[in-house]
Amino acid sequence: AWVTIYSESFIAIAGIYLIYKYTKFFPNIKIIIKSLIASAFMALGLYLFNNSLGLNLYLTLSAGVLIYFISLYLLKGLNKEDILNLLNKSA
Repeated sequence: AWVTIYSESFIAIAGIYLIYKYTKFFPNIKIIIKSLIASAFMALGLYLFNNSLGLNLYLTLSAGVLIYFISLYLLKGLNKEDILNLLNKSA
């Protein structure tokens, strides 16, 4: 499991480096941190739902998506305009 974490971290860092090298774009660190915090809330919620309620896979995944986006919205990682843009592109 740790090898996977190390390799994925290396791939992410290499990707950020290559994006910066060729486009001079650097990702906003605040948004990355907010996404990681929202992911931690989602992981905690999934852990609690799975252990205490024993929900099936579809309910657990739906709860995870809902927790992630609500957390991201409350952390101001997403705003109403972003949500409307996502909904308009999918239609």
